[in-house]
Amino acid sequence: ALPISFAINASFAKLSTTTFHTLTTMSRLLLALCLLATAEAHIRGSSIKTKFKDLKLLNQTDVDETFAMELSVEHNETRLAAFVESLRPTYQALPKSEHGHLSAQTVRYVLHRYFLDRRGWLIKGLEPKGNRWETQDKQADDEMLAWVPGYLQERLQEQHRRGGTELLDLAEIVATIEDLVHREADRQLEDVYEALGQDTTATLERKDALQVIDMYVMVMLMARNISVANPEKNKKRIEAFTRKYKGFKEMHDWLEGVESKSMDQETSTFDFQAVSKVVQDVGEQYPVFNDLECQDLKATMMDMEGGSRKPGRIPLADFYEKSRFGHWKFTESPEYLRDLGALDESDPQRPHVILANYVSSFNNCLRSTSLYAICCRSPCEQLMASLEESVAAPSASVAQLAPLVANLSTDTVPYRGLGLEPKLMERLESVAASSGGEVPLHGRLFAQWMHHAFPRECPYPHEAGVMNPQTPDEWMKSTGRTIVASDAQIKQIVDDFCPASGSLSIAGKDAQASSACAGAEAEDLPWTDTEELLGDVTAGGAASFPQTSQEEPAPPYHLFLLLSLPAVAATSYVLDQKLAAQGAVAQKKGRALMACVFTATALVFMDLLDLRVAAGAGLVFFLWKRFAGPRLVLPLSAKK
Repeated sequence: ALPISFAINASFAKLSTTTFHTLTTMSRLLLALCLLATAEAHIRGSSIKTKFKDLKLLNQTDVDETFAMELSVEHNETRLAAFVESLRPTYQALPKSEHGHLSAQTVRYVLHRYFLDRRGWLIKGLEPKGNRWETQDKQADDEMLAWVPGYLQERLQEQHRRGGTELLDLAEIVATIEDLVHREADRQLEDVYEALGQDTTATLERKDALQVIDMYVMVMLMARNISVANPEKNKKRIEAFTRKYKGFKEMHDWLEGVESKSMDQETSTFDFQAVSKVVQDVGEQYPVFNDLECQDLKATMMDMEGGSRKPGRIPLADFYEKSRFGHWKFTESPEYLRDLGALDESDPQRPHVILANYVSSFNNCLRSTSLYAICCRSPCEQLMASLEESVAAPSASVAQLAPLVANLSTDTVPYRGLGLEPKLMERLESVAASSGGEVPLHGRLFAQWMHHAFPRECPYPHEAGVMNPQTPDEWMKSTGRTIVASDAQIKQIVDDFCPASGSLSIAGKDAQASSACAGAEAEDLPWTDTEELLGDVTAGGAASFPQTSQEEPAPPYHLFLLLSLPAVAATSYVLDQKLAAQGAVAQKKGRALMACVFTATALVFMDLLDLRVAAGAGLVFFLWKRFAGPRLVLPLSAKK
């Protein structure tokens, strides 16, 4: 930069004084902009406003290479065989075609269940959309690689040409996705190395390696929603994170346990591969730690049931009212709860939050990578896995199923040594009767029956089309509204809807509302006779709630910049007229400055220049001009 600056000054030296100052000022400003714009562009072309979640860690070439490696003969067959055995019980119980193949929707269903139960990972592209197991379009959601599972299915079909998916194919997809997770972890670790000023080819002292791991975990727990910044700033961020992150001590105690098992305690230096092993263990084991938070959430919601006659249901009025005084803050709007499938609106006076649906919903997930989010695991998966292993078929008779379910237990439902309750038996028989004498294990009616048998463990299966589960960011982006219920909306819900029967809150309502809430709360959980097997699609409706009074998310700042351009032009004109009164030299300098400001504003609007870079460049130029700018030697008469 210094040689360029001297060259510019030399080339302008023979120009007039005014022209010299104008051109030199503009050249220095451009140099400052270039230096600031490139100072932070170190991680794959990122800028100072780039966040870790904006960095593209994987692409189609990576997926193709990983898939080809899994299909190679020399790859680890022992690992693939282990996946086959772990998938076999569920595979045997799934409905298949006449050729013994799984449909595309069934494949996504079983893969979703496998990763969520075994790893606590919600793989993007495998989650149900309104209870439908659809293929994600590659162009529709490239941000979180939602197209990967469907793409792998297509590649398998091209490779084997079987017209369907078999058990070995499932294992190959699982192995490929896990390898992609590891590959992405290594790419993100490389970015963390660079963000801390470390070299991936060098060995690190133990304290530096632990700092890299801390930074990696911080990026993961912040859902990668932090900017790349620079090494010094990132080191300070880690220190601030240790002080401000809620539950940091418990998390870091767990992390130290993982590090002690994964890092050789007698080794003082660690290469990239050694650190990579630790972060991969962190990614695979963190869901176990996350289970503790999920269990705490479940226990809190069970306490909130209060006097509710419906197990696993919290009246919406109590959901908002009681959370004001606890550790957990429940502020999701009714509209968002409805789309999550966590709202039971069968009682018009007492809408309820469904405990099992809420705990396992997307709003409690941590988007830690572009491939998956870490979510609460449903205890119902273990119950279903036990039944699938025992039945080993897509359907079973009532006589076979009833004793198997009676022998299942959870922390809220004991063994039913005397057999199932009469009402459960009656409904199970009705499910069998509607399906030709046997109960389909993977139909909506049996899932609904399991919800009645284990209301706090098994989610309620809404009819297809009723729910539209999305993460908070996805929901706000698609609806343009916040997921948070405003204070006014919460107050209106508490006033308009009834709490649990016998709740003291009823006495606090006015006479009319108290009379409306005086009726006993219905004890039965909702039941509908709509059957849906894998692939069925129907529609549904929803009730209405007072709309949120919070403002919608603010529009992009580009609108402000667009509106500011006329203001800049008008200000420039007024300033130009005032400078003209002070002489031609002052007017030319002013016009040069205004041209720079106008140009910078236009570049920011077109996303060619960062707003903070422009402001920083202005400050650098001012300091440069103030302390290092050339001085003109004026005659004494001009100094008077």
